[in-house]
Amino acid sequence: MLPVLLVMLLARLAQNPGPRITVVIHNPEAVPAAVLPRAQTLAAHILSQAGIATEWRIAGPGDIAPRPDVIPLHLLSTRPVTLRRDANGYAILSGERSYAGVSWPAVQAAADTLDIHEATLLGAVMAHELGHILLASPRHAANGIMVTRFGVREAQAVGRGELGFLKDEVRRMQAEAERRCAARR
Repeated sequence: MLPVLLVMLLARLAQNPGPRITVVIHNPEAVPAAVLPRAQTLAAHILSQAGIATEWRIAGPGDIAPRPDVIPLHLLSTRPVTLRRDANGYAILSGERSYAGVSWPAVQAAADTLDIHEATLLGAVMAHELGHILLASPRHAANGIMVTRFGVREAQAVGRGELGFLKDEVRRMQAEAERRCAARR
């Protein structure tokens, strides 16, 4: 399935490059090396369906104060005590200084419960948390990638490549990504 997703992603990017954001991964060693690239590919695919191109890279020393078009994503090797029991990640909304975090142990537990591959769930959670930042909102939707919690229905949809953002979310996210890109110039 991964090669098909990669081909679909590359074709989508060639058709509609849209605004491009950079996702900077902090603490990539929290996730197994074989899982992270697959999760990134899926998250990039979900965001590309919303017309947002992504570039992914590992954080370096210069990533203390990122540019407006750069979104930090922290991968956590523990489950924060402040993270709700049914949550896999979080987004800290602070304008252009917003960032997201994803708990690898929470993703592993949820993937086991939902009978879904860990990389698939991790990619969906990453896209969800980045969605909060690009929507500049902590709100959730009744369906789509921005649901409060992923259930069996969402797990099956993401496994088929059918879980994405709603039309209104797409419009708002594109506007925010365009704004971030323009602020960089």
